[in-house]
Amino acid sequence: MADPPLPPEIERLIFELALQAQIQDAANLFLVAHHVHEWLLPKAFEVVLVYNQRHFPTQFTTEKFRRYGKFIRHLCLAERQLAMYDEDDPSVCPDGIISYCLSFCPNLLTLAAWWGALDSRLDANHLSQLPLTCVSIDPRTLFQELAVPISSLLTSRPPLSRIPKEIRIEPLFSRITHFEILNEQTSIFSTQGQDQRLAFVLHFPNVTHVALYRWRGIEAEGVSFFLENCPMLKALILWKHGSLELDNEGASAVPAAVKGDERIVVMRCLRVDDWEKGVRGTGFDMWSFADMVLDERRLTGWKGPVEASSQDPEDSASSE
Repeated sequence: MADPPLPPEIERLIFELALQAQIQDAANLFLVAHHVHEWLLPKAFEVVLVYNQRHFPTQFTTEKFRRYGKFIRHLCLAERQLAMYDEDDPSVCPDGIISYCLSFCPNLLTLAAWWGALDSRLDANHLSQLPLTCVSIDPRTLFQELAVPISSLLTSRPPLSRIPKEIRIEPLFSRITHFEILNEQTSIFSTQGQDQRLAFVLHFPNVTHVALYRWRGIEAEGVSFFLENCPMLKALILWKHGSLELDNEGASAVPAAVKGDERIVVMRCLRVDDWEKGVRGTGFDMWSFADMVLDERRLTGWKGPVEASSQDPEDSASSE
């Protein structure tokens, strides 16, 4: 006598767990049965990492964005793996390829666009229409675009430490809480970046975590403005590539005027691998590691400066 079939909800859970454990075998799982294919398709495309063809799905072309974009929640464009021209839409050009692909992702929560100069083609209109909460981009053109109308509202041009009272705007990005500024040439932290700093603070009022890659040479004035004018800010992360850990050697380069602020975390991380762990919930990423550091500081009564964080939180936890 045949064993009774499993309840559908249990069967579905089994296949979803199998997919999570071996995402590379997703194509094989799709072939089990039609109903399994229907169950797994949305899950399989929740996270799309376009990087070196080593992650599922490989060869993620513009045509696949049209077909599966509605399922994507977390998207990382780490290399030029997309078909740069679309056969069905010849008007699509390389400069607009990212915005074009994002137009098929109405449910996108996390965006990491690491294509160098192409990232700067992202504009405010494309991003503000998405339910994004976390972005990692080269924002030069975006910040410049946001800064133009704010510049016209300023009644004076001296260095500002506070948001002028005369500036009141409707923020475009109230949902975004985590923002990584990818390119070190972004002037938002420089003396010349005053208008862009204002634009960021006003258009991202709920940002809790800001990260800066290749941050050496940042000016204390720009950092202080963020620390003082982002009301929800919990962490300002300064990082470089390496195994996930604190970078106490690099912390010595933090401007002296802000070294005592407990929100500054200087660290290393593996960009692609740690990003994927974070969105899949399988390990620490840059954001969650910084949160762990800050929790440890609060528990130990940390007083600074930043390079005084001589022990990683994981090390101190394992020694207890």
